Amino acid sequence: LLFITYVCITTVESPQHWRNRIMATDGENDFIFSGEESSSNSSFDASRNPFNLRNSDDTSASSGPSELVAILQNIRHPSPLEPGADANDDVLKNPLLSYPSSKRITGGPMLAPPRIVLSRSDLKSRYLVLLLACVYFAGTYYSYDIPASLHKQLSERMGGRDNFETYFSLLYTVYSIPNVILPLFGGLFVDRIGTTRCILVFTVSNLIGQCVFVCGVQLRSWSVMIAGRFIYGLGAESIVVASSTLLANWYGDKEVALAFGVSLALGRMGSVLVDIASPIFAGRGSTVMAAAVGILANLTTVVCALFLFPVEKQAEIRCRRNAEAVQNLTASLLSDGDAYNLMEGEEYIMDDEEDDEEEGEQAVRLSDIRYFGALFWLLSASCLIVYGAVLPFNNIASGLLLERNYFMDPDPGCTLMYPTQCTGGTLASSNPSMNSSGSICTNLHVAPVLPSSLNYTFREEGWLQPSYVLETLHHTDVNCDDPFFSQACTADFCSAQKHATVEAGRTMSIPFAVSAGLSPVFGFLVDRIELRALLTVIAPTMLLIVHTTLAFAGRGSSPIFPLVGQGVAYALFAAVIWPSIPLSVGPGSIGTAFGTVTSIQNCGLAIFPIIIAAIYESSGQRFIPHVEMLFIILTIVGIFIGIVLNIVDASTGSKLNGFQSSTDVSEDGILEEEEVQDII
Repeated sequence: LLFITYVCITTVESPQHWRNRIMATDGENDFIFSGEESSSNSSFDASRNPFNLRNSDDTSASSGPSELVAILQNIRHPSPLEPGADANDDVLKNPLLSYPSSKRITGGPMLAPPRIVLSRSDLKSRYLVLLLACVYFAGTYYSYDIPASLHKQLSERMGGRDNFETYFSLLYTVYSIPNVILPLFGGLFVDRIGTTRCILVFTVSNLIGQCVFVCGVQLRSWSVMIAGRFIYGLGAESIVVASSTLLANWYGDKEVALAFGVSLALGRMGSVLVDIASPIFAGRGSTVMAAAVGILANLTTVVCALFLFPVEKQAEIRCRRNAEAVQNLTASLLSDGDAYNLMEGEEYIMDDEEDDEEEGEQAVRLSDIRYFGALFWLLSASCLIVYGAVLPFNNIASGLLLERNYFMDPDPGCTLMYPTQCTGGTLASSNPSMNSSGSICTNLHVAPVLPSSLNYTFREEGWLQPSYVLETLHHTDVNCDDPFFSQACTADFCSAQKHATVEAGRTMSIPFAVSAGLSPVFGFLVDRIELRALLTVIAPTMLLIVHTTLAFAGRGSSPIFPLVGQGVAYALFAAVIWPSIPLSVGPGSIGTAFGTVTSIQNCGLAIFPIIIAAIYESSGQRFIPHVEMLFIILTIVGIFIGIVLNIVDASTGSKLNGFQSSTDVSEDGILEEEEVQDII
C-alpha cells in the first residue's frame, strides 16, 4: 500500500503546477487573467490568444463578460487543427477536456482551463484519504467476520451441543436488522452532521460493539455477544454510506469509480486476513485473544477517522482561498456582478437554489419508491437471492470445510483399545484407535477417535470444571480452551483440530481474496462490454456449479476449485448489480434506489442465517448436504430472476444490455448550448 501510494503521489502534478495553469503560455508570452505580473515584457499578439486574455503590459484589454464570450466562442468554433492531426481528437470534440494535455490549436497558445476553481479532486492529499478509507474498511470487515473465522472455537467455548448454530446465526441476524432501516436514512444523517464526523461516530460505535462482543466471549454469554453485534451493526454498514460520500467529494467523476473499487477491494482483504489469522491466534493463545484482536482493528479505524479531520480542514482552507481568488477574478471580469448566458449574451443569474437541487437529487425520498418499475424490483430480488447464496455461506464456511475436508468424522469401524479412557495427555496411556482388521487408524484430515464416555470426579489446578462425568462424549463436548481436554485427556484431538481450523481458515479466505483482486477488473470490463442483465444470469449459474460440487462431489474432494469459482461469481455479480441500479430509476431517485436495495439485501442477510441454523439442527448437526441444498435452491431462483430480468430489459429498450451512447458531445464534435450551460 505504501508503494502504491508513493507511486500515485509522485505522478500527480504539484500545487505550483496548478497555479501555473492559470496562465496561458506560448513561447515567450505569458497571458494572465488579472492582478498578476507577467514574467515577460515581450509584445502581446492578440491573434494568438483565443481566450482574449490580456498581457500584463497591455492596458487596452477589455473587461467584462466579453472576455468570457470570447472563451465560449473558441469552444463552439475551435480553430482548425494542425495539419495531420486526427479529426477525432478530444480537443475538437470537447476543448474543455483538453487539460492538462499539450494539444494546441493552430496559431494559438496552449489553452488555459476555463474552470480554475481548485477542488479536493485536484489535491494530492486525496490519495491519503483513499489510503485511510482502505484501512478503516479493512478494520471494519476484519471484526465483522471474526465469528465466522472462529466458528469451531466458539462452539467449544460456549459449551453444549444444543442450539449453538441458532445462537451463532443470531450474531449475524442482529447485525443486519438495524441495517434494514438505516440505509434509508444514512445519507440524510451524513448530510446533516458531516462526513468526517459521521465516520468518527460510526467507527467509535464499531469499537464499542466489538468490546461488548469480546466481553460476551469472555463471560460465555450469548446475550452479551448478541448485544455487541447489534451495536456493531449500527455503525458498520453506515460507514459505507459515509465513505461513499467522502470519496465522491475527494475524487472527480473520472476517478470516483476506481476509488470505490480500490477501497472496497482492499477493504475486503480484512476478511481474508481474519480468516487466516484468527484460527492461529486462537490456537496459540485463546478464543478470547483471537476475538480481542478485533478491538485493535477497530481502534485503528478510529485513529484513521481522526486523521481525516486535519486532512479535511487543510483541504477546506486551500479550496476556500482559491475560491476567493476566483471570486475576485470574476468580479474584475463582470462589471455588474452577474453572470451572463455566454451563448446568446442574455443575462443568467447564478442561483444557489440550483446547486441545492443538484445536491438533493441523491437524497433518500421514500415517496419515490412507488414510481420504481419492474426492472428495479427484479434487480432488488436478484440482489436479495444471490447475496443470500454468498455471504451466509461464508458465515458457516469454517464449520462446513471442517466437516467436509479437514476434520472429517472417523470411520465407524475405528474404535479405541480402551473406549472409556483418555487418548492423549497427562491422564492418557497408550490407547490407539484400531479398525476391524487390527490396524491402527491413521487417516489424514480425519478427527482422532474420542473416548465413548468419561468419569473423572477430581479436579486439578487450571481445569474449568469440578468434575468430568459424561456418559456419552461427543466432539462438541470437547472444549479445547479447557486444560483438562487440551493437556490432560484429549490432547491429540485438540492438536489435530487446531491444525485443521487453521487450514480451513486459509481455504475459506479464497473467495474474498479472489473477489478483491477481480472486482476492479470486472468493473472495468462491465463498463465496456455492458450486457449487465446477461451477467446477472451467468453469476448465479456459476454459484449453482459451486454449491452442487460442494454438496455432491464426495467427502474429502478438494474445495479449492469451487471456492475460486465462488470468488469469481461474487466479484462478477457485485460489478454488475450496483452499477445497474442507477440505470433502472430516474436520476433524481438514485439515492432512494440504493437505500432500498441495501435494505432488501439486509432483510435476506437477517433471515437466511436463521434458516440455515434450523436446517443444520434438523439434519443431525450436519451441513452437508441439506444446508448446501438451500444454497442450490437460491442459485436456481437467482437464475430464473436473471432470465426474467433479461426479458423485461429487452422490452424496455435494453437499458442494461444495450450499449450506451455518449451524449457529452454532439456528432459534429461541438458542444451544444445546453451542454455548455450545464458545464458552466
